[in-house]
Amino acid sequence: MFGILFISITIHAQSDIIYTVNGDSIVNCKIQSVTKENLVSYSKDTESEQVIATAIVRDGTYIALSSLDFSDNVALNGIYTGKYKDHDFVYYNKKYNNAKRQRNIGRIMTFFGFGVAGMGAYGLMFGHVNNESFIFYYGGIILGNLGIPLWVWSGVRTANNREALENIKQASQLSFGATQNGVGFRLKLN
Repeated sequence: MFGILFISITIHAQSDIIYTVNGDSIVNCKIQSVTKENLVSYSKDTESEQVIATAIVRDGTYIALSSLDFSDNVALNGIYTGKYKDHDFVYYNKKYNNAKRQRNIGRIMTFFGFGVAGMGAYGLMFGHVNNESFIFYYGGIILGNLGIPLWVWSGVRTANNREALENIKQASQLSFGATQNGVGFRLKLN
């Protein structure tokens, strides 16, 4: 009888665990909610807080959270504290996303332009010489040729900003602070 009571109290006393982005874990807490940005709201010792996590244990079940989506700059504050050439992670993340978007626009312009030019060339080659064929042919060539430099230029910017993001991530791996094991430097190895 006492054994069943003890087991039920022990099971009920089990708490949630949060595995944070910086490698620490928060135990003896109660998870309230998890947003799509991996922002976990929890309460511990009558205080409520929020933290960005990579995984949680909720009601005894381990849940790996999805990869961090760095499109929301608000969620990035505090994750990577390093700087690269006097700019922080949020700055380079915004530049990276803009360059990636422009690179994709350049690709679309190139493929669409040369596709339209091909349609115009087909019309000119098989006897449908009219204004539409000329417009498709020359308009497609112009659009395709405008897309190539945008594609290449934005691709270079994307690679440069990705490199800056990786440098900041690596610089953020060595940190000083207090953990459950004490105070000191901590090197996070991937």
